[in-house]
Amino acid sequence: MGWQRFVIVTLSSSTAGLLVVGLLRLLRAPGIFRLEPQNGTFVTNPGASFALLVRYFRRLRPGARQHDYQRWRDSLEEGLWSMARVLQAGQNVYQALESVRGENVGPFGQFLSDVLIMHRSGVPLTDALRHAAETSQWAEAVYVAEVLELGLKSGGHLLDNIYSLQEMVRDRAFLRAQLAAGTGEARISAWILGLTPLALIGFMVIFQPGMILPLVKDPTGRLGAVYAIVSWASGVLIIRKLLQLPEGEAGTR
Repeated sequence: MGWQRFVIVTLSSSTAGLLVVGLLRLLRAPGIFRLEPQNGTFVTNPGASFALLVRYFRRLRPGARQHDYQRWRDSLEEGLWSMARVLQAGQNVYQALESVRGENVGPFGQFLSDVLIMHRSGVPLTDALRHAAETSQWAEAVYVAEVLELGLKSGGHLLDNIYSLQEMVRDRAFLRAQLAAGTGEARISAWILGLTPLALIGFMVIFQPGMILPLVKDPTGRLGAVYAIVSWASGVLIIRKLLQLPEGEAGTR
């Protein structure tokens, strides 16, 4: 039974290690801790923690990230067009942010709302843009912050930079569509590979239940069942990660 203990300890240690890594990544996420200026200590931010957990579980839904990124990209394109129109009319960057925030009800409008809330609380506009971009899950938010920060500091060619950013967003969407079309067969194969063991188990439970009993009653069979579940879940996660389309995740993650 020594080898069985070894396998159990190895699997348990691997699972515990993955949980620790996931917890550390969660604690490193922006906004989980905030600095108390009175005593200089860090305390947890319950609101940011709850929002992060909600966003994490929402991302587990099939196609959730694709849907969220599509909403963000559509809102961003509309917001950049409105911003260019307002700036062309002669208004400054702050007025453009206010105007676009009032017109845009999508994720980009929420991004601008976060920027303006921080700015009204006394944070410089460039710092507010940088902080909102770093806490955003989309890389385009970083590009928007850099373009606006450059316009605030230098003032020149802001409209040209916004037009260039619009073209970049459209090019990224076109390349992503091409990538999705090119990897469609591989993603379908991954779905088949992932669902085949479940279908086989269901078939055996219905038509050959005697073949499943050793996996439940025998200690070695239970150990094999645990190993099969862990290896199947790990394989599904690895394949999903390899075939995940680039959706504009922020580089701060």
